[in-house]
Amino acid sequence: MPNLNIPLSRLLRRKIRRLWNLPSIARKLNLSVARQQSLRNQFLGLDSKNRKLLLLKKERDKYDYRVIDLADVQDCSVKKEYGSIAAGDLQTKGLNHYLKSISLRLGLKSGEKTVDVHFYESSYHSLRQQTLMEAAAKQWERFVSEHLQKPAAA
Repeated sequence: MPNLNIPLSRLLRRKIRRLWNLPSIARKLNLSVARQQSLRNQFLGLDSKNRKLLLLKKERDKYDYRVIDLADVQDCSVKKEYGSIAAGDLQTKGLNHYLKSISLRLGLKSGEKTVDVHFYESSYHSLRQQTLMEAAAKQWERFVSEHLQKPAAA
């Protein structure tokens, strides 16, 4: 995965969006992004025509990008990860209180490690955002799964 290093201090999300214009980056990679999603430290773009998925991820002061050919994706699903639940706790709290993360998981045909795109993380998002982020992850699951079924457009 190629790395793009840009020294950035703590900028607000909208400043990062201005610097990292997903359609502009996609054009540089010869992709035509029709759908895009901005997440906490990631941007996700789908090129329907070429059946490619563009992932931009910020970790510390480093930006990485990865282009995933959907022909190389075996399956796509929404994965929920829960924390431990003590005996009897579900009588007073709902299961959503123990949800740690919601991710879009891409299983690759090559047997490479799966690719997870995190939509919800309990350490960052509030309980109120769970439903919204889960709906967004399921929507992306549908977008990607639709493109796994059909051949590339000529």
